Amino acid sequence: MTTSNPVATNLRSKRVVPAEAVEIRYDSEVARNSVVVYTWQQGVNLVAKAFLGRKSKPYWFYRFSNDANRQAKINDLIDERTKSTVRDLAFRNKYKAESASIQVGDVLCSSWGYEQTNIDFYQVMERIGKATVVIREIAEDRTYDHSMSGTCMPVLNQFVGETMKKRIGDFGVKINSCSTASKWDGGSKYWSSYA
Repeated sequence: MTTSNPVATNLRSKRVVPAEAVEIRYDSEVARNSVVVYTWQQGVNLVAKAFLGRKSKPYWFYRFSNDANRQAKINDLIDERTKSTVRDLAFRNKYKAESASIQVGDVLCSSWGYEQTNIDFYQVMERIGKATVVIREIAEDRTYDHSMSGTCMPVLNQFVGETMKKRIGDFGVKINSCSTASKWDGGSKYWSSYA
């Protein structure tokens, strides 16, 4: 955490704060968890306005009767964002390790949909470098629990689509704008259909 006098930055000019406000900064490894708090006095009240990441809209904006309450609120925010950073990094590291372990022959699973759950399975055909795979969609064996839902399992080497070259990201293999596939865990997957 660093404290500094106001600096006329491009971002500060987008955030509506008085020129006399003092900037308190907490930089995080996860950019969206970074905190900037501006503090100043307004009449008899002490004021603080907090921003997350690079947002120009305040996360909160409060008046305080004393400095101890204001500092407690700032500390609570920094603690909250620190915990969020730890969670985010653990989540990201888990998926990075999983993504690094994707090999030829592995099955990837994608679960997506709005008001229904669509399941797609892909088989890894080729690994190109550290961050690219060639995949191909494979068939699934569906069982019905009800008329429009059930579970499914992949059918290896029974291809239903053409090969696709895709990038491996922090959270798996991005198939399209609404679907990311990660390594299949070996269990059956729930699907539903309402159309």
